[in-house]
Amino acid sequence: MKGRNLYFFCIGAFVVLVITLLFLRPVPFSWNPTFGARDKNPFGSYVFDSLLRQAMPAGYKVRNLSWHEIKTDSTARRSNLLFTEVSFSVDESEMGDLLELVDSGMNICIAADYVCYSLTDTLDLKTPWSYISTTGLRTLLANRQVRDTLYWEQDNLFDSRSFVVNDGMTGGMICSDSVGSMPIWQYHAFFLNDEEYGPCVISHRVGRGKLVFVMCPLLFTNYGMLNRDNAQFVLRALSLLDLRRPTIRITDTVSRYSADGDQIKPDTPLQFFVMNKPLRWAIYLALGLVAVFMLLHLRRRQRAIPVVKEPENKQLEFAQLIGTLYYQRGDHADLLRKKYNYFAEHLRRELFVDIDNEADDRDNFQRIALMTSIDERTISGSIRAIRQTVAEEDPFLTTEMLQMYVDTMNKIIRAIQ
Repeated sequence: MKGRNLYFFCIGAFVVLVITLLFLRPVPFSWNPTFGARDKNPFGSYVFDSLLRQAMPAGYKVRNLSWHEIKTDSTARRSNLLFTEVSFSVDESEMGDLLELVDSGMNICIAADYVCYSLTDTLDLKTPWSYISTTGLRTLLANRQVRDTLYWEQDNLFDSRSFVVNDGMTGGMICSDSVGSMPIWQYHAFFLNDEEYGPCVISHRVGRGKLVFVMCPLLFTNYGMLNRDNAQFVLRALSLLDLRRPTIRITDTVSRYSADGDQIKPDTPLQFFVMNKPLRWAIYLALGLVAVFMLLHLRRRQRAIPVVKEPENKQLEFAQLIGTLYYQRGDHADLLRKKYNYFAEHLRRELFVDIDNEADDRDNFQRIALMTSIDERTISGSIRAIRQTVAEEDPFLTTEMLQMYVDTMNKIIRAIQ
């Protein structure tokens, strides 16, 4: 038992050591753009949201709302909406909701590298597009000499200014022939990349509201807000909204992105639990408790073994009871017949002789005498007399005669054994 306990102790110590090392080891940064509200990695939005809660004069919140919930939520309808995504896509019904909300007076800012064609075509807008590759992004960020310039044109709110950022923060590639040309859109800031101009911040009034597009969403992340003077550029872009209203950033709290920036949606309930940190830790805790329960109950429980009383042999008492009943009835002939049947069956089973077959009496009596060492004449006379009495069923059989016949048969039975 001591060796077994030592075995379990070593396993437990090893598990504790592994868990401790996992907690103490440095956690590597993830450079995937998630824009997660609780994500403290470079391209999460934990720091971004914290700074905007202090900077936005009318308030700032992060909520996970669908378009239907936005339409039916009175607080959301009185707020500015901010979307920060790698790729912004809507279907026809969602696009109708978006335009209806803007037309009713809502201001919406969409910060994305790519805006779906159906929306830009409906708005008659040409925007640049770019793509984000995690590998290329890390290379550009590591090379601090690769710079890009975001130029803000003078408007009624701000003077003109150039913002120098790392080239990786602008998405990596811009189509030079994608500059919008419609005069209804107002261009506030431009990419200046190798003397090619591309719109960076665009706004347009739709009905009583306003749409604002920002083509560099990585600036709306932890890394973007903490790197150089990017925060001032972000605040300039958000100032195009109605700052008298609170601002709500719409986020999908269970969304994740692959290494190429493609959004991954949970396909199963288990994946939904794993992708949410609190639910994920709840699963870990449950599994840990199950493991502890199994270890505590692994040892076999000792139970008291009940003492089983040996069953009593009641056959003798039963035989005495039956014999007493027959004796009290005075039916000696029937009692003798039952004893004789037992006697004949015993001889048939032990000596293979059938005393009911009178034709073989001579051979049977010789065999019985040989096996019992009793005189053949005595056996012959006794068995013939008993057999005749049983056959006649003498109602006047006395107790003495019954006792004599029974003793004779018992003597032969004992001699066989």
